[in-house]
Amino acid sequence: VIPLSLLTHTKIIDCIIWVKLSKTGQVIRDTTYEFQNQSSGTFSILQTSPDKYLIASYTMIDSNFWEIWLFHTDSTFKKIDEKIISLDTNSVSQFAVKIQESGNILIYGILLTPHTPAPKCYSFICELSPTFDILQYKIFTDHQVMFQPSLLRKTEDNGYYFFLIDYHGTTSRYNEAILNLDNSFSILNIGGVPLWVAGYPNSQWISSDKFILTGRIYGIGNENDVGVAGLIMDTNFSLYHNLYIGDHDTVEWQGLYSNLDFINSDSIFIGGTHNMCPYEFCNTTCWYSLTNVDSALNMRWEKFYGDHADYTLYGLKATKDGGCLLYGTVYDSTMNNERD
Repeated sequence: VIPLSLLTHTKIIDCIIWVKLSKTGQVIRDTTYEFQNQSSGTFSILQTSPDKYLIASYTMIDSNFWEIWLFHTDSTFKKIDEKIISLDTNSVSQFAVKIQESGNILIYGILLTPHTPAPKCYSFICELSPTFDILQYKIFTDHQVMFQPSLLRKTEDNGYYFFLIDYHGTTSRYNEAILNLDNSFSILNIGGVPLWVAGYPNSQWISSDKFILTGRIYGIGNENDVGVAGLIMDTNFSLYHNLYIGDHDTVEWQGLYSNLDFINSDSIFIGGTHNMCPYEFCNTTCWYSLTNVDSALNMRWEKFYGDHADYTLYGLKATKDGGCLLYGTVYDSTMNNERD
């Protein structure tokens, strides 16, 4: 199932289109959703049962003010229920969603506060019941962020690790900070990440006491020395293994929505864009890049996909057959400036 945003109707708005494809890429079904003829978009879809899906979306309520829009559908894409989630006077910028074993829904991301002359970007976590009632939420006003955070449930189910971009340490550079939270989202302590890793964090457990964290990493003295970092750390935030992906004279950028996934921890997929060009509209050849590593971050192989166009990776998904699905955009300046 693929989320898209399109322009539609006599009033120009963004709407949501869900497309169900066969294994060979044939369209089986598609449905369009919108909220009260307002612009809408989507961040994720989660299957909550064999015939029920949670669609995590956003919609514009007032001019330039965005709120979270959640709804369930059945397997025929028929809408079952829906609710707008308002977090005071804050506009949602981006977010991700997880379903807990209890069935409760966790939403976490970035809010824009109504400060003037410019809004401030703060991280937040919100816990909802399966029927979309707010159980608890917290805005981390001491932690301004730049990119979508990553949230990892502790293996003992007694809290979370919240990875975000924050000021940490004795210098003024941005790098990853790890907020160690209890179940009520209270901060127990704050840890930093080695090697000045910063940007687009993704995290997953590889064992009961170690996790992998991916992020963007900058070289020193060369603006084009931008790579993708992989770190293996324990729950005391000690570093065990690290990996730099990319060439030191080329920008290697992570998948914009997701860049890390695996089913088997000895076959970990890390994805990005090789020779990344800003804004995805460049007369430059860029490639999807995919790296496969083991649980100690030893590289098994690295592959590149694309040809004579600007390919930008948005995300990846490990598949049960041992492979990986890549998705993103492609812009070709030689084909009427088409972007797909």
